Amino acid sequence: MRSNTHIYAEVLGRDRFADGVVRALSGLGVDAVFGMPAESVNAFVDAVRRDGRIQLVGVRHEGAAGIMAATYGKLTGRPGVCLGTAGPGATHLALGTAEAMADRAPMLALSGQVPVSHVGLTSFQELDPVTLFAGTTVFNQYLAAPAQLPVVARALAESIVHSAPVHLACSSDVFAMPLPGGAGAASARAPRPGGTADKAAVGEAAELLAAGPAAILVGAVDAGVAAEVEALAGRLVAPVFVLPEGYRYFAAGRAGGRALRVLREREPAVAEALAATERVLLVGPRSAGTARLVAGGAVLQVAGAGELGDRYQPGWVRLLGDPAAILAQLAATLGSAAAPAGPRPSELPVAGGAPDRALWSALDAALPADAVLALDPGRVLDGAFDHLPVRERTLTSSFGLGVPGCALPAAIGAVLARPDRRVLAVTTEAGLAEFAGELLTVARYRLPLTVLCLATGDHRVGLDAADAARAAGLTAVTAAAADAGAALGTGPALVQVPVEPAARAEPLELHSGQNTGQNRGRDGGRDRGRTSGRGTVAGALAAALAARGVRHSYGRFIGAAEPLRAALAGAGVGTVPVRHAESPAMVASAVAKHTGAPTACVVAGEADLVLQLNGAYDARFDHAPLVVVAIRQPQWTVEGTSLLADVAVTARVTGSPESLSAALGTVDEAVHRRSVAYLEVDAGALDAAVPEGWRPGPPTPRDEVAPAEEPLAEVVRTLSGARRPVVLAGRGTAGAQAELAELATALGAPVVTTMAGRGVLPDEHPHFAGGVGTSGHASALRALRECDVLLVLGTSPRGAAFDLEGDFRLIQVDHDLARLANAPGADLLLHGSVRPTLQAITERLGAAGPVPHERAVFRARLRRAFTQQARSRRTRHAPQPRTSLLRPSTIARELVRPGGDPVLTVDVGLVTLWVYRHAVGAADIVWSGSFATMGFALPAAIGIAPLVPGRRVLAAVGDGGLAITLSELATLAELDLPVTVVVFDNGKLGAIKYEQEIMGWPEYAAGLHNGDLAALARAFGVPAVRVDTPEAFRAAMARSDASTGPLLIDAVCDAHELPAPARFRPTPTHVFSYATALARELRGRWRGGPESGPRFRSIAVARRAARRPGGGASR
Repeated sequence: MRSNTHIYAEVLGRDRFADGVVRALSGLGVDAVFGMPAESVNAFVDAVRRDGRIQLVGVRHEGAAGIMAATYGKLTGRPGVCLGTAGPGATHLALGTAEAMADRAPMLALSGQVPVSHVGLTSFQELDPVTLFAGTTVFNQYLAAPAQLPVVARALAESIVHSAPVHLACSSDVFAMPLPGGAGAASARAPRPGGTADKAAVGEAAELLAAGPAAILVGAVDAGVAAEVEALAGRLVAPVFVLPEGYRYFAAGRAGGRALRVLREREPAVAEALAATERVLLVGPRSAGTARLVAGGAVLQVAGAGELGDRYQPGWVRLLGDPAAILAQLAATLGSAAAPAGPRPSELPVAGGAPDRALWSALDAALPADAVLALDPGRVLDGAFDHLPVRERTLTSSFGLGVPGCALPAAIGAVLARPDRRVLAVTTEAGLAEFAGELLTVARYRLPLTVLCLATGDHRVGLDAADAARAAGLTAVTAAAADAGAALGTGPALVQVPVEPAARAEPLELHSGQNTGQNRGRDGGRDRGRTSGRGTVAGALAAALAARGVRHSYGRFIGAAEPLRAALAGAGVGTVPVRHAESPAMVASAVAKHTGAPTACVVAGEADLVLQLNGAYDARFDHAPLVVVAIRQPQWTVEGTSLLADVAVTARVTGSPESLSAALGTVDEAVHRRSVAYLEVDAGALDAAVPEGWRPGPPTPRDEVAPAEEPLAEVVRTLSGARRPVVLAGRGTAGAQAELAELATALGAPVVTTMAGRGVLPDEHPHFAGGVGTSGHASALRALRECDVLLVLGTSPRGAAFDLEGDFRLIQVDHDLARLANAPGADLLLHGSVRPTLQAITERLGAAGPVPHERAVFRARLRRAFTQQARSRRTRHAPQPRTSLLRPSTIARELVRPGGDPVLTVDVGLVTLWVYRHAVGAADIVWSGSFATMGFALPAAIGIAPLVPGRRVLAAVGDGGLAITLSELATLAELDLPVTVVVFDNGKLGAIKYEQEIMGWPEYAAGLHNGDLAALARAFGVPAVRVDTPEAFRAAMARSDASTGPLLIDAVCDAHELPAPARFRPTPTHVFSYATALARELRGRWRGGPESGPRFRSIAVARRAARRPGGGASR
């Protein structure tokens, strides 16, 4: 266990690198950070606590934190800051950087990284953060030393100047290091841009506009330009198109009749009209929204001088300065003689106004003229843009990226950014489901915001928004559209408004069939009469994937993904829709781990694509063959091949023969290496005919490698001569359980496993001696300490498998030559696949004679130690009062009941330790092992349950992990799957609390507000029960055993049962650090301040309004 070797300098008053970063943020006026505390960023979290000027908003999903930070940047002009741990936290933050890049918002994404000494060694949760963020930031760097504090100032300056996101990754030990003498302060400034377009440039621009048909496109502008735009449009006889981000154009009704609002369904017609002109006059900054409509065209841009910081766009002519003045100069230069040089669009695409006019009229009457509205893209944004008078209001949304469900996290960001304004989040039940866990954040901090939810009654969503809000601890009412304004309070509250469903295509219903004989009637009926994609690119891809062993695929099969879904179904590949944007890759990764076969996921939105990162890394780190297919639309701003470059082999499918062959080669490589392939398919290519003469090549077989004779003989000699040999088995031994058991018997050796390998040898097997690692069993660690030869098979260098203590000869077996060459501490290297290697060793050992007596005694002693620990009910408790009679260890022990044969899917955090150590008898467990991404267990259970008929699936999840993919509870209800979700509800990010304290820092921001999780599950349609005693939990498990459908058990358990390591000898630094943390917690409780552990201050925004700097540009 790591220790904080810098605690002594800290106690003596030395500033840490993290303290310098916090001061730099405070110096810019930043007063909020959004994110989760975690091991690699805990020093920064403690620096925020100590400084006291910045509010840390603990969220339930770091992707939501990214949206909050982007919104904060949009509304203040200061960098919004989001925080995520190394690995899965960093990947979540990428949603925020993509959002900020699309809408031109200043933002800092701050991610942790493994310790400096571990970088580059394929450490636990280690990824390449600089590669990950390269395509969605304008500045991006890894910090490896405290002397790099000036880089923080540079990053903040780049964010301000470019109005764009930046990213910094910092190793956990660097955050905690003392600042070197003379390091100075990191200070960034926001210079006022200059620049005025000269008369010559304006004259040349006027000539360009007069030379041919033109159109005007308005982006994010101030209200003052409307009159000038109208006047210029009259001179040019040009149409004016206003994007939603340019809503201020219509403030106080000052715009004339030429302007047309670009609603979502009008975008194709507007794009066609713009393409018919020779030049587009863009008024306002470049953004994803504007770029989507003027892609490839000639553009004349009129914008503020701040655009000088934007990237140069080839072929653009820019006039930067005061937009109103420049537009007036253009109109004057054109004069009254200006006339169109060619045909103009004769009619504007005005059909298809937004719905819900009565609702927006009611809100206009009730809301203050300066309210802030956070709006979901689509129906909600279109309705507000079309029907709500702007006045002095601020509208914010995911204008460019179109993140579904952004309204709730954006509203939280808005509360922190504009505490002097009334904040309203407007969403639908589908949007609310995306980040439903953030309702708990609103309740936790008693945020003064109201959520208005348009309830369409869409059965595909499966959420009762009012019930969910009540379960979270909010006030909730239902009101008619005309009465919605009167029902609004100051919050925290939710108002549910029934509305008519919008016109839409036939919905895709969920089904549990996998096209393997288990399909239910609905799916089969839906597919009858539809094309299988035969003869098209979609059909060719689907057939090739099926030929390579893909049997299951998961995704949100809507819109552009439908041709591929139909083709996959026609090729015999199951197509299972899921609800949450992050779930497709997670489900597919879990199924690939469980079946060993390649599995696919399909995404059709760029925001959804960003959220596949966690599942993709989970698959790569745990060697599960996964194929991610994205259906790319022409207007996408996210480059998927760049985004996934660190995690996958990638290919772009355009429909050409070369691209198809390259795509299949990519899949073959991923299957062969048990890794990840990413295929980015142009949407227009799916229905295109397969190029004439192209034929897919045969799949590349994944051959097993037999070991060479000479090193094999040496290994056998070493094992034969060992007095106390031990076998360590990892995930790679799955599928070779019989061979592993035969080797253990022939060798007379105990077998210990990694966490990922748990179950490859049943717990009741006489040779099994427990799991290794600090979360495992003392018997397994004893086996390592006392053995003289250790045979390691099927393990990964990531994680704790190689924190091996003992004086032994290490024999490493691996089929990957590169990994084998870098095996740490190995004495003998044997190249070979697990199954043939086990067979070869066992065959040769069989001729070596009977098992020596010393080995038999050694094995029996370790087996006895394991069974004694398994039966023991002794636990350790922190020096704090119990919070429940139900212990987490008791929950884990009761998961495997007599006569039961469940499949366990396990989430991340302390729940991992409890299950790994105490769920004795579990033989089929699926983990997020080496990447450890929260939110894994629930989607994993959904994917696996239909594959194991007759068996119950138990999803063991912490209260933190449940919120990540919460909306998948509705999928459980829809599919009626035999899944029991067991929530270890201790009201904390338990692992984070202990990680903070062992480093000398008081618990801070690790507490959770959970409301009533059982009631929240029922809001998603899942039967649920809340228990807090061992007897009640056993009764709930009995109910689970008798059930054939889903069930959630909210097990309210003791927060202070110690997750004591299996073998831990604390150093003096550990003792001093822990004592320091407890003393600081006690002092904080006496003072009643922000150090008071889980008792957080409310966000007293009204008290801060007076000292808050004025807001900047609002978008």
